[in-house]
Amino acid sequence: MMCEICGRQTSKGFKIKIEGGQATACGNCASHGEVIGKVVPGQKKQDHAPRKPQEVGFDIETGKELVEDYQGIIKRAREKRGLRQDELARMINEPSSLIHRIESGRKPPSPKVAGKLERKLDITLLKASEEAGDVKTGGKRTGPLTLGDMVVIKNKK
Repeated sequence: MMCEICGRQTSKGFKIKIEGGQATACGNCASHGEVIGKVVPGQKKQDHAPRKPQEVGFDIETGKELVEDYQGIIKRAREKRGLRQDELARMINEPSSLIHRIESGRKPPSPKVAGKLERKLDITLLKASEEAGDVKTGGKRTGPLTLGDMVVIKNKK
């Protein structure tokens, strides 16, 4: 198994609570959090129904992020065109409850929905992120990024 903190392969791992979340860590990294239990290699996790990934206001592929006052921009543009929430929802083929949650600020639009809203309302919701493309690992590792790498990157800025 692989340590989620440092990326090291380890034969025995620990489930730890760190910064309010849980991670699997090697013996060296387990001291960085509160040990909850041991993880046995080959231990099968209980199957759960697949979860729909949480949609966020940042599109990793294009490096764009959601503007600050997205809910106000959407609501003003919709009202300017004389549309109701259900009419706008029908135009972009999304449920009206989603439009309501987006306009109230309870749920940010996914990059896909933001693109639909931009086209229909002629507004800009996604802007180029200042942090896009700045992710560097220092050239130390060629494998996948671990949580430890992200902490180091964040601290170097």
